Amino acid sequence: MSSHRIPVTGGTLAADRDGEGQVVVLLHALAVDRRMWDPQWSLLRQRFDVVRLDLRGYGESGTPVRRTHVEDLIEVLDHLEVPRAHLVGLSLGANVAMAAALAHPDRVGHLVLASPGLPGIPFPGLRPPDELMEVARAEGRDAAKAYFIGHRVLEPTNRDPRTARSLSAMIFESPVPQWGDGPRTPPLPPVADQLGNLTAPTLVVSGQLDIEGYRITAEEVARRIPTAELMRMPGAGHMCSMDRPSVFTEAVSSFLTRARFTPASD
Repeated sequence: MSSHRIPVTGGTLAADRDGEGQVVVLLHALAVDRRMWDPQWSLLRQRFDVVRLDLRGYGESGTPVRRTHVEDLIEVLDHLEVPRAHLVGLSLGANVAMAAALAHPDRVGHLVLASPGLPGIPFPGLRPPDELMEVARAEGRDAAKAYFIGHRVLEPTNRDPRTARSLSAMIFESPVPQWGDGPRTPPLPPVADQLGNLTAPTLVVSGQLDIEGYRITAEEVARRIPTAELMRMPGAGHMCSMDRPSVFTEAVSSFLTRARFTPASD
């Protein structure tokens, strides 16, 4: 495995890369970092050329600037000389993947959207990221981290002590300056009403133990994307890749193994 500090406008992003074959980029969820993909790493790198990165403001990546995560992702692909990649994202990462596929369809092959939480789709109650930001504004980043670790959206993941420790470490160690008065990455463009234009073959994964709002969102995303298929994963919550790692990895690997694309330059 090779680790990289990838230069992007206004800073650097931390990333790992290993394997051969079609390029697959792994995009992490809110509050965590690229280590969330540890359970998938060994198998996927045997079958694909896999890149996982820390989004700006998370893990070992730099401080946010006025650049969206999609703009950063395209710069990463350019730096790594990758004309087109499959994107696998969970929650925030899934939203980034959708926005990238709509803005740059020539750069994206297949999509795996796990536990998408897309603004613009009705959500019963307050979205967990909005709850988190309210706590951060009122009580600070550390209080927000502690609040999120105990949030019901992470309850299925916290049932396993080893996974809970890994999850807590990622959340507590991430700098997240954007959770307070620090600089923040601009919000992703609204794409909910554009999903009918998304042409990338798509697998939507939804944990059956996820909270209602995210299950509704996953079903609606799958309904709106003409090329999508929906997989409901038993025994998994919002962090389905960590809750049922073997099932998730095999589903992703099987889906992407069927994928074929020619380089955009051809």
